[in-house]
Amino acid sequence: MSPVKKKFLPLLEESEIRHGKTVSLYGPDGKLHDTETWITDSLDSIVGWRKFVGDYELKENCDFITVWMFVHEVTHEICFAIDRTRISLQKQLSKRISKAVFGD
Repeated sequence: MSPVKKKFLPLLEESEIRHGKTVSLYGPDGKLHDTETWITDSLDSIVGWRKFVGDYELKENCDFITVWMFVHEVTHEICFAIDRTRISLQKQLSKRISKAVFGD
């Protein structure tokens, strides 16, 4: 089980794991993203992720994201805050590093 699933899934009700959960998504600029994000147990169904990536011009192999998960103080809903660090790489990551970091 991935670290994301270990940390995120215990916060959900059984019905939310089966049917999904709507969460708020904050971008690197601190603004609430205009699309709601739908999370399921696979964590593959993130509606609006491609739009988010496009809006913030995130690039593969040079933008490394950090995801903070928190419960909103007022609404008590689960939220994600995304930050990015851009590193200029001259070439693609080695297979060893890619496997260690991304598990692929």
